[in-house]
Amino acid sequence: MHRAMIFVGGVFVLGLATLSVAAKFWFGTLLTTGHERWLYGGVFGLLDGFKTVLPIAAAGAFAAGLFAKGRSALLLFALLSLLSFTAEIGLYATTKSEVVGDAKAAHERYAQAKAAKDNADAALKGIGDARPVGEVEGEISGLRRDRLYDRSNKCADATATESRDLCARIDRLAGELSKSEEAAALRAAAKNAAVELQKQDVAAAMRSVDPQAEALARLLNVVVALDQDTVRTALAVLIALLIEVGSGLGPWLLSANTPRSLPAVAPAAVAAEGPSLSTAPTEAEASVKLWADMALIRRRGVYLPAAEARRAYVAWCRTQGIEPLNATAFGKAMTALGYQRAKRGGTIRYEGLALMGDLATIKLA
Repeated sequence: MHRAMIFVGGVFVLGLATLSVAAKFWFGTLLTTGHERWLYGGVFGLLDGFKTVLPIAAAGAFAAGLFAKGRSALLLFALLSLLSFTAEIGLYATTKSEVVGDAKAAHERYAQAKAAKDNADAALKGIGDARPVGEVEGEISGLRRDRLYDRSNKCADATATESRDLCARIDRLAGELSKSEEAAALRAAAKNAAVELQKQDVAAAMRSVDPQAEALARLLNVVVALDQDTVRTALAVLIALLIEVGSGLGPWLLSANTPRSLPAVAPAAVAAEGPSLSTAPTEAEASVKLWADMALIRRRGVYLPAAEARRAYVAWCRTQGIEPLNATAFGKAMTALGYQRAKRGGTIRYEGLALMGDLATIKLA
């Protein structure tokens, strides 16, 4: 059951790490439009993948006593995590702005088309009834063919009563013609606006710009007043943080909680392999042997202070999720493993022994 859980967890962690690398690659390609965008994408993707293994590398360095290397790995992990975190926010903001921008544009187009039609309908209603332009023009043309129109010099010298009545009718029809022409223009505008309105995607225009941000903003407004842009930014930070924690620390957390198969030394193996624990060790006691095999090296003429040895052992146990032995039990286990312990100048030390790779701390006897 435990192995199955570890396998499932590993699948999820691997999937999350893969998606994180893909997201950084995508973000890198958005930094420019030239062919070099693939270079940026590759750099961001590789850096994110490298970031994933750094916590495990740091744990291994600390277990081996390479503290400077372990601290360097953690520092590099922090820097790459910060870079990846900002890239996650940038990618989320970019993709979200495209979606929100498209929705807002659809809303704006629909609102403009509807406003144009409403304005044309309102103006047309304000004019009232108006005869067609052709009908009014035809009536005016008929009056201008009247002999009284020519006798009055085309209404320039209308002195007779009949001529004045004729010219007055023509003037009224000219005013009606202007009204008819304005009504015709408004009807054309209303028709064009109606056609443009029919072209709009009503579903897109009615759809919420950002349903998630709007819903969260309404819920949070019960406690604190927040606009949708603030909520959207907070979501970007949260999503980026979760991705970074899952992809960056997931492998380390999974490995740190995986119990190691610590060797149980059988009595027959004791004589064959040399100095070791005299009886089948407990898990904690066996951890001393496993740590010693990984971290210690025998050298003539040097010594390792017992306190430094136990500090390195405790640090390694923490990376492996193992409860370390106390100082007394640790010393007994080391003695049982055959490491020579002596007291010099009030300090307990192991003769002919040093931390592997930690040559700078070797003490000459």
